[in-house]
Amino acid sequence: MGRKVNENQLSDVGKRIDESLKALGMKSTDLSNELGVSRGAVSAWMLGRNDIKRENLEKLCALLGHTEEWILYGRVSMNDENIPLDILDALRLMDQEDQDLLRQMILTINNQRKAKAR
Repeated sequence: MGRKVNENQLSDVGKRIDESLKALGMKSTDLSNELGVSRGAVSAWMLGRNDIKRENLEKLCALLGHTEEWILYGRVSMNDENIPLDILDALRLMDQEDQDLLRQMILTINNQRKAKAR
C-alpha cells in the first residue's frame, strides 16, 4: 500500500481533483476504482508526477463534473453558449480568490441537492 499523500504536496491539478473528491464524498481509492486505474496512477496525477492520459482525463471530468480546462488549468470556459452573458462577464472579472469562493459555493449547493435527492 502506498503512503498517504499530504495536501501540501499536491500539484494544482491534484488540489482540484482532491477538492472535487471531497465535495462528492469520495476518496482517491474510489477514483482509481471508478476509472479502472491503479492507486499509484491517481497518486502520480495528484502529485504532478505524471500527466493524465486523454482517455482517463475524459472519464475523470465526467465523474467529477468538471471540464478539462478546469481540471488542468483551473479555468472556467468562457465560450459556453448555455451560460448567460451577464454571468460570463462577471466570471471574467473575478480574480482567482473569488473564483475559488464561487466554486466552493457551487459545490456546497450541489451537495445539498444530492443530499435532498437521497
